[in-house]
Amino acid sequence: MPQPVATFSTLVIEQLAGGFTAIGINVPDHTQNVMNQRFFDELSQLFALLRQNPPRGLLIESRREGSFLAGADIHRIDSIWTQSPDQ
Repeated sequence: MPQPVATFSTLVIEQLAGGFTAIGINVPDHTQNVMNQRFFDELSQLFALLRQNPPRGLLIESRREGSFLAGADIHRIDSIWTQSPDQ
């Protein structure tokens, strides 16, 4: 049975047998999984967790039926032009 490692609002991280980690993507408030600011923030936190304790392997899955990852949140595109290059 998978052991939850961390739960964010867009990602679920579970420890599987044999040192493998499963990452489930489920972006709320959208009909498909999209890359919005909350997703990017949580993905950054996830990478920090994985650097601290690297898994033997990763399984990345959608928790939304019929969609894996649709791409950028189109509502976010206009705000990109006003951000600094670091952002």
